[in-house]
Amino acid sequence: MKRLLLLLPLILLVQACAHKIEMGLSEREAQEIVVTLRENGIDAFAEPDSLSKKGSASWQVKIRGGGEETVTAWKILREHGLPHENVAGLDDVFKNSGIIPTATEEKARMVVGLAGELTRTLRSLPGVVDARVHVVLPDNSTLIDEKDKAPTTASVLVRYRGDRPPLTDDEIRGLVAKGVEGLTAENVDVVQKKTNEKPLPPEMMGPLAMRDWTTIGALALCGITSAGALTTLMVSKRRAFRIKLLERQLAQTAQSSPRVEGNTSL
Repeated sequence: MKRLLLLLPLILLVQACAHKIEMGLSEREAQEIVVTLRENGIDAFAEPDSLSKKGSASWQVKIRGGGEETVTAWKILREHGLPHENVAGLDDVFKNSGIIPTATEEKARMVVGLAGELTRTLRSLPGVVDARVHVVLPDNSTLIDEKDKAPTTASVLVRYRGDRPPLTDDEIRGLVAKGVEGLTAENVDVVQKKTNEKPLPPEMMGPLAMRDWTTIGALALCGITSAGALTTLMVSKRRAFRIKLLERQLAQTAQSSPRVEGNTSL
């Protein structure tokens, strides 16, 4: 029990040096956030979330440093559109379709699934911060004349970083049109916007993270206090060992010393 009490301050101090900024992530999302933060000078790391339910493991991202680093990390994630909003693909929308759906439900699922698949494809491109795709399918009712049916259309929004977009508008139109049956490139509207990323000051950059003197002092204090706790634990163990050794030596001395018997004869 004493050992646990001695270790408790050390555990609390080590945990206090790290701040949780995101949780409930997949392993891929967590690693993507860690890479982005480290590229911008933030000392981040990912670990499994101990509070996640069994069978649905999730990850969390923590950073080392003071409160200013936490604010900077949130700004960086916002500029990079992280973590991405989850979008459902075709495998998701049709995964639990046990009951036979109506035509309207089938169409709605198809729209959501197609848009999700195209969104995932665009997000996977290097330089794309975030992307959204909206697909509109025409009404295939037999009561409407073929000439009166509206065409299939789509709209695409892409946020990117860098001097130029990863793909041109025409390339995106062709990519989306080939992913939806009956959709032509002329009916795809594309909007691309560059993210306004502000460069971090030089003192915020580095292999370990943003390091101002306040942060260095805080980390040093954590290290010194942790070392002090470890030293206290080692000294306590050493004293307990010496006491036990001394008690054992005294017991052996008492057993080996001769007994003095009194002489009753006159």
